[in-house]
Amino acid sequence: MDYYDPSTFHGSFDDKRAVFNKRDVYSHQREYRFAIDRGVEEEARYTLNVGSLRDICLGCRTSDVNKLIRAYLYQMKAQGVFG
Repeated sequence: MDYYDPSTFHGSFDDKRAVFNKRDVYSHQREYRFAIDRGVEEEARYTLNVGSLRDICLGCRTSDVNKLIRAYLYQMKAQGVFG
């Protein structure tokens, strides 16, 4: 991932690498991005099998997201994660 400052960068990105550029205010996020060129013009559903993600994610209803985040933050605070 390449980060840029939009207040100073006024250029353009190479078409093949554009998806890997992100504003610098998001540099604290740890993220992986994959860009797949399947060599076809038509848009169609594609499934990328990555295996189980159970150790790094949690399935939930959209309506429960804020409540779950709040609970995890309180739990992390109690564990001293934030110093």
